[in-house]
Amino acid sequence: MNFSLLICSVVLVLMLARWGVELWLRGLNRRHVLAHANAVPDAFKGSIDDATYARSVQYTLAKSKFSQIEDTYGLVQLLMAVLAPVLIMPLFNKFTPLPAGNLRERLLALARRIGFRAADIQVMDGSKRSRHSNAFFTGFGRFRKIVLFDTLIQQLAEPELEAVLAHEIGHYKKRHVPKMLAGSGAALLLGFFLLAILARQEWLYRAFGFSPGSIVPALLLFGLLSGLVTFWFSPLAH
Repeated sequence: MNFSLLICSVVLVLMLARWGVELWLRGLNRRHVLAHANAVPDAFKGSIDDATYARSVQYTLAKSKFSQIEDTYGLVQLLMAVLAPVLIMPLFNKFTPLPAGNLRERLLALARRIGFRAADIQVMDGSKRSRHSNAFFTGFGRFRKIVLFDTLIQQLAEPELEAVLAHEIGHYKKRHVPKMLAGSGAALLLGFFLLAILARQEWLYRAFGFSPGSIVPALLLFGLLSGLVTFWFSPLAH
């Protein structure tokens, strides 16, 4: 078995095992809560009334269900990150090693100069779908691979290919993806903060013909109109 595939298989087993154990534990907790849902347990009598206890039961069950959905979604994302390069992408495209020669040595030399570890350079048959060209890298750590579209090799000279690859590696070296994720998270928090403020402004509802009292119109208006503001900040993301 290929060592890269073995590592991916071990990671997959561990991920599925964790998800399964957490699912089992939540099932135990859910059954325990349901078994004692009709009456306040003796340990809590005198410190919590029936109505409050009923709400706590509903909250616990809802939180358990939401956590299960959240964990399943997270598992799917992790599976895609781990399995896509090894098992999923080859189902839709053919990947072949870049033949030995000047281009291969030139690209590997570029990766070595800037400290980018790559196990291999592969060519993807993107031409079977379109003339679109691209270059990217996939995988983790020592299993990272550089992938070139065959259309890219056909359309560009070697110095141009080197420049394209340098651009893609630059995203990694400058940590653009983590920075964009952090920026998106901060923007999301800021958006919810502004939405909470605007949802309490009666003038906003009346300006667009809505009656105050429900957050639904505020959500709709915020989604439709926020682009008028974020457009002016889009150069910061490039």
